[in-house]
Amino acid sequence: MHRKTLFAALVVLAAPLALASPENGPGMGPGPHMRKADANQDGAVTRAEAVADRSAWFARVDGDKDGFITSAEIDAARERARQERKQRRLAQLDANKDGRVSKAEVDAAPMPMFERLDADKNGVVDRSEFSAARERHHHRRPRP
Repeated sequence: MHRKTLFAALVVLAAPLALASPENGPGMGPGPHMRKADANQDGAVTRAEAVADRSAWFARVDGDKDGFITSAEIDAARERARQERKQRRLAQLDANKDGRVSKAEVDAAPMPMFERLDADKNGVVDRSEFSAARERHHHRRPRP
């Protein structure tokens, strides 16, 4: 597979994972949001935990605390979450903690998505590994 095509495919595969966030709202599927909702960390989310998580989300989004959320408040919450993710990512990449990220720091940074896709750990993501990852991703998505 051509390198540019493989890179584009990896980006497309990773996009839904990057967009998932507790700030996106309740019911966004498994992953970090579900782990956050699992209050007692037993690996399962009860209805009570889901309701409590949804209530906490509402409280975070209701910026003026009037008991209602608006489109503007949801947009503001998403922007806050985006800024927080950006700051976390920059902090992860800034190996020498000087407040900026060099090309060398980016080049040396871990590549967890690539590592997950490279099932046989040979340093190459081939067509079968990519297809297997796409299939796993497809099966994790909720059905409409």
